[in-house]
Amino acid sequence: MRPTLASLFALILTSNFLFAQSESAPFSRFYYHISVQAANPAESFSKSIKGEEAAKFDVSSFLAQQKEEDRVKISGEKTNNTDRISFTYDSKNLKRNGDCSDFCEKVESLVRVPFLGVAITPMDDFSGVRIDHLFDNSPLNEKGIEAGAIITSVDVHEIADPCNLISAVSKQEVDQLVDINYLQNGKSLFTTVKLAYRVKKTITWVNCCQLTSNTALPLETSKMTLNVFPNPTVGFTQFEFSSSSLAETQVRLSDFSGRVIKEKTILPLNGAWSDYLDLSSFGAGVYILQLEQEQEVLTERIVVVQE
Repeated sequence: MRPTLASLFALILTSNFLFAQSESAPFSRFYYHISVQAANPAESFSKSIKGEEAAKFDVSSFLAQQKEEDRVKISGEKTNNTDRISFTYDSKNLKRNGDCSDFCEKVESLVRVPFLGVAITPMDDFSGVRIDHLFDNSPLNEKGIEAGAIITSVDVHEIADPCNLISAVSKQEVDQLVDINYLQNGKSLFTTVKLAYRVKKTITWVNCCQLTSNTALPLETSKMTLNVFPNPTVGFTQFEFSSSSLAETQVRLSDFSGRVIKEKTILPLNGAWSDYLDLSSFGAGVYILQLEQEQEVLTERIVVVQE
């Protein structure tokens, strides 16, 4: 396989960062493929949307408008230099929640995958791949490798085209040291770099019922919500926080004995915040995530299990 367009690789924060902010870069690729197999064949259709149109497309509202007897399938992808999000949905596999017609996103998987942090194109003579661009957090930057350099091998794997590089990097582990042979300014050079990771996430949609204006609300309700997933986890998880306030919020992570592992202050953007938590180096156990905003505190237990 020899692509005609640049293949994209990315590295995000290295392992000494516990919180990896997930909204740090714009999405460079975003699309949905949608097909509806209607009971009435005349109403069946399929379409693809991408870019800004995909970003504005409300999948939950679209699904709520579909007929229960029709089969709806959605696939898609959203990527940047920190995340790769795959979308998958098939109404045939949906477990409906009574008469509920509301739909919510559900994260089915969340893992770290090794990445090198470069955008590349193949060489005409299959002698390697040329680096067109290095991301700011690419480890190659620290080694003085520049755009225009040609990667010829990764460890024992010779690189003839982008597919070779994809395969060579994917066989490694996050934080693993790898040897890079490359050509730069007419010289054959060698260096060793430590791979970091990009987040690979799979999302689907499920039935869910939200509070409506006809639902009696408790006299006192929290202005904040916190969701952590997956939980339990083997070490890598994500939290989503929302609030009616834009005030500074203190985020603390501690072990079950109360020892603070990490803390920082965030400013929710438009009342929402999403972050990744990497607990893979802390071992199995129970950890406490606590968010405090304007004297209100939310607490969530995170269970880390052995892989």
